Amino acid sequence: MLKFNLAPRPEREFNPETKGKNVEVRLIFARHGEKDMKDREKGWLTEKGRQQFRDFALEKLADPNRNLIVYGTDVARTIQSGLEALGKSVAKVKVYPAPQNELSFKIGQSMDRNETTKVSRPFLNKLKSMPIGDNVRHYIGYRYQRPDAESFSPQETAGGIAKIIVGYNKKIDVMKSGSKNDVLMVSHDFVLSAFLQEVLGIELQESKKNMNPAESFEVIINTDSSGKHVLDCVYEGKRYSIPPDLLNSFAQKYEAAKEQN
Repeated sequence: MLKFNLAPRPEREFNPETKGKNVEVRLIFARHGEKDMKDREKGWLTEKGRQQFRDFALEKLADPNRNLIVYGTDVARTIQSGLEALGKSVAKVKVYPAPQNELSFKIGQSMDRNETTKVSRPFLNKLKSMPIGDNVRHYIGYRYQRPDAESFSPQETAGGIAKIIVGYNKKIDVMKSGSKNDVLMVSHDFVLSAFLQEVLGIELQESKKNMNPAESFEVIINTDSSGKHVLDCVYEGKRYSIPPDLLNSFAQKYEAAKEQN
């Protein structure tokens, strides 16, 4: 018969100097790799799409002194993308937990796990009838308005990404001082393009209508020796400062949208 030691563990003395100082968290938000276009909704990655994320890991996850967590949505192509990157990463600690709902673009009515509807089936069918790129531009053109009662506006969708960033901006205070952590978040072009436009103010150009497969932007959160936070975003080689109040306001839009649904 198994026996367990239920004796109380000695409490460790809390040392604030061991938490939250000189920490770096790099949140990497990436679009999934190239998908099989035979099924635009459920498509798995092509071989090229899998290779894109192997190359992604070799380029962006090549530091063996960093920890790595990989999140995706509950869609096959984002899971595949994340696992390909995870397999090639040389990070000293690698974790792939459950899907991150805020990264998803849910379809139809919410059925379980308190998931939130983000796009209705009729609106999705309309987007699927458009060429790739045009459908993304059509969606983000709604800005603060909902395409229909069941579909999130681009600002509400962008708020899901903002909520994740706000959460990590708080978590960094309890992370081990001196640690360097990468968090790869694999999502969809609608979600990521909405954040770029609505929060960072980056307008997609006619020549580039959506994020390319395996393209990404980074949100980098640093603390100094006193624990002070600095938060920046890097996209296409340019650095953008994101005011915390702006992030909080978008995160609140996301939470309000969930309540409305």
